[in-house]
Amino acid sequence: MCANFHIEITDPRMMEIMKAAAKAPDALADDFSLLIEKKGEIFPSYVVPVLSAPETFRPMTWGFALEGKKQPVFNAREETALERAMFKQAMLGRRCLIPATGYYEWKHEGKKKTKYYFHLSGKGIMYLAGCWRMEYGARLPSCVILTRQAAGDLADIHDRMPVIIPPERVDEWLTESSAPMKQPTLWLDFEPAWQEEPAQMSLFD
Repeated sequence: MCANFHIEITDPRMMEIMKAAAKAPDALADDFSLLIEKKGEIFPSYVVPVLSAPETFRPMTWGFALEGKKQPVFNAREETALERAMFKQAMLGRRCLIPATGYYEWKHEGKKKTKYYFHLSGKGIMYLAGCWRMEYGARLPSCVILTRQAAGDLADIHDRMPVIIPPERVDEWLTESSAPMKQPTLWLDFEPAWQEEPAQMSLFD
């Protein structure tokens, strides 16, 4: 699964994305305050910038609410997302992309757990495939991230990984079909995670 990803808030392109999302009609000035406070490390229920249509970024809450549960549903399996009632309509007509600079998974070895950070070579922005919906009484839409079987060496750390859409198929994913989620896995680098010093930024310079 993907329960924790990262946005490098000092990256110039990511700053542009966050500022664009902060200008959406339904955005508020403090939507990304928790994201910034946590230095870009994202957990379910955080508000994140999402590409909902070509060149259109807006804030969304990560996770679909599930009646009677405190924890939202934050992942959908690409193998079954088009079949499950919770995701089917969103997959057919409301696909989206969640920009990230990396994601985290834990490797379990007996009682030892090691947190790993996965990212593109060069640490550029990757687009995680998702879908979104409006929920009753919510100001912002909610989104989930699609996952797939991990490939190659990545499977040695965890058996699932996010579906990553390559840049040349972004518009196809958003407007035409779900076929790009079957794209072969992009090559990722990974290493044990470590924490950086807090960064400060303003979305309204």
